Amino acid sequence: MPPEDIKGEAVIEDQIITSISEASKYGESTPFTCPDCGGVLFLHDQDYILRLKCHTGHSFSVRDLFVKQAEEFENSLWYAIRSLEQKKHLYESLVTKYKSSNVPIMAEDYRKNAEEIEEHIKTLKELLLKHQQLRSKEE
Repeated sequence: MPPEDIKGEAVIEDQIITSISEASKYGESTPFTCPDCGGVLFLHDQDYILRLKCHTGHSFSVRDLFVKQAEEFENSLWYAIRSLEQKKHLYESLVTKYKSSNVPIMAEDYRKNAEEIEEHIKTLKELLLKHQQLRSKEE
């Protein structure tokens, strides 16, 4: 006969219980969120195996959660870099426009903005590289 906590997890999966209060009966809530749905993660301490599970049924080992969090962090950095690259390109387009329109003050303002954005992009890329190096050491 399976242990009670395993039976409880089966009930959650079979009935797709999405109530946090119902799911909390099977584990201690944590400050962590599910990387798949953003729900609360509950700690299920079974012997020496720690598992984290959200109220919708997503389940992770601690190692799985580290990997998912690292991927989410990297994706966020790449999103920020892409957004800043687009913003920099827009500024550079405005520099060209205002230079050709003989409005040097505006062109200079946008040039300074583009340079500042470039510094932010470099900082984010350095952070991304450091994070990837740390991740490769962890694996």
